[in-house]
Amino acid sequence: MNKPLAIALRRSMKKAMIQAGLETISGINSLGMMSELSGIGAIFTMHRVEPTPDPLFNPSAHLSVTPDFLEKTILALKAKNYRAYSLNDLKAYLKDPNPRQPAMFFTLDDGYKNNLEYALPVFKKHNVPFTVFACSGFVERSHTMWWETTAELLMKVDELNYDIGKGERRFEVKSAAQKYAAFEQISQDMTMLEHSAAVERLDQLASEHGINAQNITNDLILTDEELRNLSREPLADIGAHTISHANLALVNDQKLGFEMAFSKDHIETITGMPAPHFAFPYGKLENAGKREFEKARNSGFDLSVTTEPNVLDQTACQNLFALKRISLNGYYQRSRYVKALASGIPFKLMKAG
Repeated sequence: MNKPLAIALRRSMKKAMIQAGLETISGINSLGMMSELSGIGAIFTMHRVEPTPDPLFNPSAHLSVTPDFLEKTILALKAKNYRAYSLNDLKAYLKDPNPRQPAMFFTLDDGYKNNLEYALPVFKKHNVPFTVFACSGFVERSHTMWWETTAELLMKVDELNYDIGKGERRFEVKSAAQKYAAFEQISQDMTMLEHSAAVERLDQLASEHGINAQNITNDLILTDEELRNLSREPLADIGAHTISHANLALVNDQKLGFEMAFSKDHIETITGMPAPHFAFPYGKLENAGKREFEKARNSGFDLSVTTEPNVLDQTACQNLFALKRISLNGYYQRSRYVKALASGIPFKLMKAG
């Protein structure tokens, strides 16, 4: 079996297994079993909220949910007696020894324009606070989004030769399976190499194929004026998400502090409001650890969030700079799956495994 086909099969099997697991947990949850695992609430995270149907090749489909799914998520959680809070209320909520209702917190990473166009109306309709973690380099148009550039590039070409710092590679990318395999390899390279040089090389490669990476960012990310307008919405809160969207575990201490402090200052300058919350790019254990959590604390933030999945419990107040979030995944847009995730059962099983 060739590598692209093997990767495609692995992706399909993984999605099928996750969906089967969510179905099983949904059934367990509906019977009221293992209810003690749900904790006291959850922080949910998204990226893109848009109604556009997925094209044949969409390697970031997991980052995109529809406004309809967002609304159904809110309604499903409210039906389970969840109450919506702002991240500004999180510390006070965690100090309550016996909260009467579980809490739901909503966050969106990167600062996509569709957060304003499609997510905001849903949140306003249901009076739900939310936080947008804006990447300041994207907003000020000084940096580009490598995953969006890569997707555009792979959609356009049938073969690709590239070197972004790990030697020259060649891909045949005529089929969707081949494109997904190439995207997976490029993603691994981009998150593990020196970020600015790798992005510069990728943008140059895209340019050679008639793709302007800066225009992609311009089309997808909020401008400073749009971000300012969003910040004036009573339900909206704007947090920081670095300058460049680099893997912070790979940068030196000076660069780490700059990525955090400058992004905080930049967001505050644009909005005229405090930016007390920070989201780690990528946000897994290999991307953010003790050093990064401590730097967030020392950079003037009140809390920071990862993408390690779990529900909230009372111990979260001891880890305010390593808070976990549950991703609302574009592959699994069913309200029963949201309730299954909020039950905490999947994460208990993951630990047991």
